[in-house]
Amino acid sequence: MSAKFNKTVITTISKELAPIKKEIADIVESMSCMNKKFEDMMKAHESSREIITKLELENTDLKVTVEDLNDRLANLEQ
Repeated sequence: MSAKFNKTVITTISKELAPIKKEIADIVESMSCMNKKFEDMMKAHESSREIITKLELENTDLKVTVEDLNDRLANLEQ
């Protein structure tokens, strides 16, 4: 009798917990997907930062070159 009661309780609890387990599994899967997207965004952001740094250096070099060329042109016009 006691064994049958225990089995019934365990079966009932398992049935009640099954949807909760499924929801938790779905949440874990969703979080994994969101984490992957976040990691991809972070990689893209870091790549963009590197490109911006290179472009800023190139821009600085080009400004120096333009200044130098303007000075040379001014000297030639004198």
